[in-house]
Amino acid sequence: MASLHILVAAYSGEPPTTLVVQAEKLITSLVEACREKPVILLGGYRGLMKYIADIAIREGMLVVFIIPVAYEYDQYPVGSIVVRSGLGDRERSSILVRSADKVVVMGGGLGTIFEILLAQSYGKEIYMLINTGLPTDKFIESYHGRVRDTRFPLKIYYATDARELAHLVCS
Repeated sequence: MASLHILVAAYSGEPPTTLVVQAEKLITSLVEACREKPVILLGGYRGLMKYIADIAIREGMLVVFIIPVAYEYDQYPVGSIVVRSGLGDRERSSILVRSADKVVVMGGGLGTIFEILLAQSYGKEIYMLINTGLPTDKFIESYHGRVRDTRFPLKIYYATDARELAHLVCS
């Protein structure tokens, strides 16, 4: 059986300390809850994504970056795989989302919201951390269980703790 590929959609800016703690909980709980270590997909090595990558690598997980052209000159951690898409942010996000089996949203802004909508349209399961203090928190106000489009019936699972998210993802 192939490893589960999990896109962790996350803020590219400097995150609040509470989100760094949640990132640690997410990754260590994925290691505990999943039958085998999942592959972590990220859109860059900045902000909260950098913390997630470093924790995942420390835990022995494979981290794959699918990056836009704007991030090509960033430094990436040893042991990770970097796919230089040559695309802009939005186009790269489509590849990133389609490469995932499941999508975990750790909080973010417009780019993360775009990835949530892409994931819904591609039929990907979405697991979202709420109460992050970031714009993605507003998403639940409009979409309690799923995007209201009958063509895309998947639920969006919400949790206030990343440990709970990890167990939902792996169950």
